[in-house]
Amino acid sequence: MHKKLTFLWFVLGLGSRLQIVASLSITECIVMAFTPYVLVKDYQQMKRDGVLPFFVLSLLVVVGCIVASIANHTYSGFVLRGLAVTCLVSCSIIFSHWILRRDPGGFKWFIFAVPISAIISTFYFKASVEVAMLGESTEEIMNGPIFWVSRLTPLVLAPTRGWYLHVPWFVSVLAPLVIAAFSALTSISGRSAAVSTIAFAAIVLVGGKSRRSINRISKHFWSFCLGGLILIGVMYSAYKISAMQGWLGEEARRKYEAQTQGGSGGIGRLILGGRGASFIGLLACCDKPIVGWGPWPKDENGYAEEFIMRFGTMEDVLVLQREQRDYARYGIVERRLACHAYITEFWAWYGIFGLVFWLYVIYVLLRYLKQDVAAVPQWFAWLACSVPGMFWGIFFSPFADRFSVPLFIVGCLMARAVRKGKFLLPPEMIKEVLKLEKK
Repeated sequence: MHKKLTFLWFVLGLGSRLQIVASLSITECIVMAFTPYVLVKDYQQMKRDGVLPFFVLSLLVVVGCIVASIANHTYSGFVLRGLAVTCLVSCSIIFSHWILRRDPGGFKWFIFAVPISAIISTFYFKASVEVAMLGESTEEIMNGPIFWVSRLTPLVLAPTRGWYLHVPWFVSVLAPLVIAAFSALTSISGRSAAVSTIAFAAIVLVGGKSRRSINRISKHFWSFCLGGLILIGVMYSAYKISAMQGWLGEEARRKYEAQTQGGSGGIGRLILGGRGASFIGLLACCDKPIVGWGPWPKDENGYAEEFIMRFGTMEDVLVLQREQRDYARYGIVERRLACHAYITEFWAWYGIFGLVFWLYVIYVLLRYLKQDVAAVPQWFAWLACSVPGMFWGIFFSPFADRFSVPLFIVGCLMARAVRKGKFLLPPEMIKEVLKLEKK
């Protein structure tokens, strides 16, 4: 039975960035409180909808956390934090399935409320934390372009992501391009935001709004992938020319030259130079690929220094030296292993089950684009257009969204259930799609 859970969706979004207990947000507390009831009620339905394998893999990650912690004698505080993360992912999968099945159209209110939560959190709850982390004043942080890009991007894209079939097509294309231009022109650290939003706009251009046009992505999947690679190459070339010519500023030119060995390196050199922290953990994974190192492990073997000596730039060396001075100033003698990527973090911390978990997620994302992308047009901008951003997170960002990310993956799985006829959309969503098809 389909119900309107608008208020609950909105509360989940509004509480997503508001932390109340340790590092737990209001949303995560709600999810954990209701999960036992939801699991008993929906276990068999999860199995029929194809969500159960994802849930089982998340439970194996919990097991991996326990095994890795015991094997490495991990500090009890880090063990509890690791279990909190892994258990929250499992709970979020259960709760996401429950709420998406009962109100598949209400997701837009979650998307609408999340940026509001981020703004409230920044101004009333977390400003002091950001100052402590960055070592800058509140005014310096808030005047920085990256600060505003990270806060405004979800807000600007929320109408398209939540109300895709109702937002004018040109707005859905123009909004992410404006964000991309602002990111690229105002900050030397805004490349990831620019890449993700340009990819968002490109998928809107390819997909359109009707099921027939969206289905072009599935029918021409390999051509679509090839086009994505070409787009990456074009964006890299544009960035290289702009940086080397000084169009993005002198600081951007110096940073590009430092990360690519004087501008002679290619895109691989740029990624290694700009996202080295995403690869440092791989050295540790290779040493303990099965058991892992446990949550928040120490870099006892000097993996950061080894990676920087082998692949780093002079800028990386200077950053490492500055960090060492900061550690010495604050009396910190233990350096934590850098794992600046979802997949690297889970593999290094929780062992082989963490790797398998994210390999399955990658499979689900690709399968969604190949087979299920047109199943729910209302979810197209939320899911399909955000897949590039999800891939960026998997390979280049630390894991933080313990509810939003599982919700996203469950959305892809539920789209498959819709295509297979295992889950029927509410009549109003079906009528909305059929009305658009007749135009």
